[in-house]
Amino acid sequence: MKTVWEYSPETEAARILHAARQTAVGFYKTKGFAILPYGSALHGKNLVFLPGLPYLSIPRFWEKAARINVDSLPLKIPPRLLKAVISLLPSQSPHLPDKSLVQLWDRYQNQIIDQIYCLIPGRKDWIKQIIIQPTNYGTGASFNLLTKAPGTARIWLRSDQGISAIVESLLTILTRYEVLNHLSGLWSESEIIVDWLLAYSPLSEILEKIDPVYHRSLTIRSTRIKQKASLITQSERFLSEIGAPVVNLDTLKKLPVHTWPARQRQLFRWLVDRSPIWSPSTKYTAGCLQAIPIVSPFTPSPKPYKDCAICWKKTVSPVHSSKPAAVKATCFIVKIPAACAIPVFFRARKLPEFLSALPCYPFRLFPDTPLLAAGRLPNRPRLLPQTYI
Repeated sequence: MKTVWEYSPETEAARILHAARQTAVGFYKTKGFAILPYGSALHGKNLVFLPGLPYLSIPRFWEKAARINVDSLPLKIPPRLLKAVISLLPSQSPHLPDKSLVQLWDRYQNQIIDQIYCLIPGRKDWIKQIIIQPTNYGTGASFNLLTKAPGTARIWLRSDQGISAIVESLLTILTRYEVLNHLSGLWSESEIIVDWLLAYSPLSEILEKIDPVYHRSLTIRSTRIKQKASLITQSERFLSEIGAPVVNLDTLKKLPVHTWPARQRQLFRWLVDRSPIWSPSTKYTAGCLQAIPIVSPFTPSPKPYKDCAICWKKTVSPVHSSKPAAVKATCFIVKIPAACAIPVFFRARKLPEFLSALPCYPFRLFPDTPLLAAGRLPNRPRLLPQTYI
């Protein structure tokens, strides 16, 4: 099997946009990662590095970054946005990849791949090629997921990571899709499976020779370590400096996502990823869904809806949000079947963009919304039961 190492200003800019997207939608915050400026003296699997670039010099940067689909690699990025990020990169970037790492991987690659296939025989020969893109930014590693064979495994590998991060990526590439979509698993449950294979399977004997301290940076153990207040403060200060959106996901933690069918979970992820959040620098911008209770009576809906229904609109003052109390916003109640009604705050003019970003699921718009031509509409709005989350 051939491993290709690729590095260019385009791959580095794409990595920055990938990390910016995960920052904007709140992924890093919910999973226990801290975001720090590149060049920090700290290192670890629970850290994300971003360069301190003037992102706000790119119009609506965080909103555009949040719209990027990261479900597959390579990313499909608007050319103008990619070019704008490249123009912000330092003229002299560090030389990548590290030659010693390339030589080490070439030496142990076949042994590691054979052992992975022994552990997961149902995935034998699924990987036809490995493309590793060294980077200075983001998490320790990011990758695509294989859903059929044969396929190409694409990995972003941060410059401070080693062989164990490549092995972890390959295991996740081969297992995560089924864990999430067929076993109703969560991100953390997918990670713990891979951590166990790294720590207790025969792979651990190989990794002990190559990287004796690899077990200290297993993902779940690293991200569940209680972060020091100074680290949190440093991260929040840096995010404020680069104009990143303010993400408050406390209300989302109460949602029983793990009990929902796979299709509902997938739709909910899209809603979370595509709903706007508040940023002090950019006002309303795309990012993470704000689940905020609304003080208003609701009446039950007379019939269920198959997938998603944007059912009600009202201008209200946000409750327990990061917006100033005097600011009012348009609220659309989004129904996730068999789950709950979720208030989503954003400007009315953003609704078409929000809907266009959703996957092709049937949904219904009700009167008193900016779009009235989508499907058959009832004569009057029907309200969903209120759910406090």
